[in-house]
Amino acid sequence: MQVSGKEIADKILESLQEEIAEQSLKPKLAIILAGDNPASQIYVNRKIKAAEKIGVIAELYQFQKTELEKCKETLQKLDNDPSVHGIIIQYPVFESWDFGSLANLVRPNKDVDVFLPDSKFRGATALGIWEMLTAFGKLEGFSSTEEFLKGKKVVLLGKGRTAGGPTRELLTEKQIPFNLIDSKTENPEELIKNADVIISATGRKHIITGDKIKEG
Repeated sequence: MQVSGKEIADKILESLQEEIAEQSLKPKLAIILAGDNPASQIYVNRKIKAAEKIGVIAELYQFQKTELEKCKETLQKLDNDPSVHGIIIQYPVFESWDFGSLANLVRPNKDVDVFLPDSKFRGATALGIWEMLTAFGKLEGFSSTEEFLKGKKVVLLGKGRTAGGPTRELLTEKQIPFNLIDSKTENPEELIKNADVIISATGRKHIITGDKIKEG
């Protein structure tokens, strides 16, 4: 059984586009890029492209390693600008920078990446995972995601800031029992092999291969 993540993502974007148009909204998103991770530029470009597709104004602010203070000043200005509705600080930032101190310059109602504990938003990766689980549930004839997961052995790999952590919080909030696997977990292979549902949120390829999962 396969579900297309791209198709689900496109449907989410279409729904958001309709909502923005119907309510005549003009959301503005500010994106901070300050790091040397090659993948970050790719992620940022995708975010900008998706934002523009649904009617969100996306503005990119890039900084060099020597421009920490300039970055902080920019964040404070953006945070105080009422025309800016959301701020993303692309993670990771330069190693010599303290990401937490930057995130704390953003007020919770603009923290769309949910790095602050009192952010009013939900982690995007966690929401995407929930939509995927919902799609699998519908294919099997279940009326809700909770019903689909009931009684199943669920395993979550990873507890990182952007994916595993938010997904763990969402599953906990939904009261879905699961086993969390990280680098300190003993006998992870056994947990994975016995799982009915495996959520890989590590950001790494080839963690899960066919020989590590049970039939079906």
